[in-house]
Amino acid sequence: MNPNYAASNVVAYRRITGMSRAGLLRRLETKHSIKLHQSSLKRIEDGTQTLKLDEAAALADIFGVTLDEFTLHPADEDRTALGGAVTQANETIGDLWEALRYTTQELQEQIQSAIDTYGNKPTTMNETERAKKTLSELDASMDALLEAFHVLGKETGWDILA
Repeated sequence: MNPNYAASNVVAYRRITGMSRAGLLRRLETKHSIKLHQSSLKRIEDGTQTLKLDEAAALADIFGVTLDEFTLHPADEDRTALGGAVTQANETIGDLWEALRYTTQELQEQIQSAIDTYGNKPTTMNETERAKKTLSELDASMDALLEAFHVLGKETGWDILA
């Protein structure tokens, strides 16, 4: 029977990726809806508390390795450092995308509100047309950016905006 490396790998992968316990717990909760207490994570790392399957799968995902790699093999520092960096980049891209999407939606709502309020007055016709064009360009730009993220994900094999 193969040894279980999960406990030692939590410590190793956290160290390799430079992730604090608090940061790991935050990612478990936000990305996988798994809520662990810091003392539970410490016991898991010490090997005195067994990981549940969903926790192990979530941790493997966060560290950018397969469940088998996470539980059955000692941490590969080079691969993990690279995988962790890419995982962090993907999460940052996802966070930026969400912020951009939210901000763009707010801008579109403000522009549409201004068009609805002032757009039918003869003195604002030029500005109304510019505002409508801006709405159209914002939609097109967001669609193009989303498509670029999907292409990047397919070409690299990494789950961009998953």
